[in-house]
Amino acid sequence: PIDELFVAISVNEQIPLDAAPAEVSPSVAQAFRVDRLPGGNLRYTSRNRRMVPTNVRASLQDEEPGLNEFEFQLGPFKCEAKVEGGLSFPVILDAFSFEVNSSLTYDVVITGLNAYRAVAHGDITTTMSSDVLINAAVTGSAECKYKVKEVQVRAPGWLGLFVGGQIPLEVGFALDAKAELAGIGYDAFFQSTMTAAFGFDCTGGCHAVGDLTSKNAGGFFKPRLPASFNELRTELAASLFGLATLKIGNPFEEDLQFKVLALRVGLEQKAELASEKG
Repeated sequence: PIDELFVAISVNEQIPLDAAPAEVSPSVAQAFRVDRLPGGNLRYTSRNRRMVPTNVRASLQDEEPGLNEFEFQLGPFKCEAKVEGGLSFPVILDAFSFEVNSSLTYDVVITGLNAYRAVAHGDITTTMSSDVLINAAVTGSAECKYKVKEVQVRAPGWLGLFVGGQIPLEVGFALDAKAELAGIGYDAFFQSTMTAAFGFDCTGGCHAVGDLTSKNAGGFFKPRLPASFNELRTELAASLFGLATLKIGNPFEEDLQFKVLALRVGLEQKAELASEKG
């Protein structure tokens, strides 16, 4: 620990993270087509027109009788689901595209050996479109996330041997459905720029920093209905979201880091559908 190595130390640095090393999963090129847009931003578009659940692993029975929990892959997305009765969440992802661009600065302040501040702040812009279909009657919920990239955070110079971490940037979607027939789904689009500050500050008593301000946000949510929709009722809640997390600790061992704060922003919509006859 730093307080065992030094009698006194003072650090006050602001580190731009735009050019920081970013680890991108090797699965990106296999799962997404990457296009460079005017201005240098990258857009990721799913290569496979239709993604279905794979590698399904059921967990132990939940405390609620008849409710099953399990994990599965949906293309590159890692998903968790809770479903009444069945052992699968019958969701199909027809298309998914996204852009996540960040302009962040990482502040490291150490005064003496006790006062400490580590805060990442700046803008994160997320744009996503999604086309999801439920292909069977189901009552349950699912959430799927994909880590776009992971920005490596290091304190300056030799201090980087002791102070560091990662900022994973993720995108995803969530579903909560009570569907009595196959063919229910949605088309959705979401875009937002948020100004965020997240980390922890111990300069005047330790507390988490978690400020989030939406600069602009918009999008649409259009339910998809089957050809035959008579005398049936369906409830569908869905969201698209971007997620940023700051993990601080040993810069080389992720197991020795702790999650400081996670910020999440997105579009949430709910639809209650019924036929005129119903």
